[in-house]
Amino acid sequence: MSNMARTATVREMQHHLASVLARVEGGEEIVVTRRGKAIARLVPTAALVSEWPDFVARARETWGTRQSDGEGSLTLSASLIVDRDRGPRPSRSSRAR
Repeated sequence: MSNMARTATVREMQHHLASVLARVEGGEEIVVTRRGKAIARLVPTAALVSEWPDFVARARETWGTRQSDGEGSLTLSASLIVDRDRGPRPSRSSRAR
């Protein structure tokens, strides 16, 4: 992406909101102007959202998939309990809505 952000006037936003938002969804940064002065900046949410660390993977690396309770029997580890109870994670697109 270039250093120069594209611009849209308030009038363009009022009359062509869907197309301006489609440009933002496509990864463009849009600066909204009123009478030639910048009043807002629209950026894609992907630029604002950071990835969450994978805590389950870290737990597996640290403790493995099963833990001993000290008496020889194996119990479920925290990562297996989380996997079992959490269910499917929402997709990135459904979290943004």
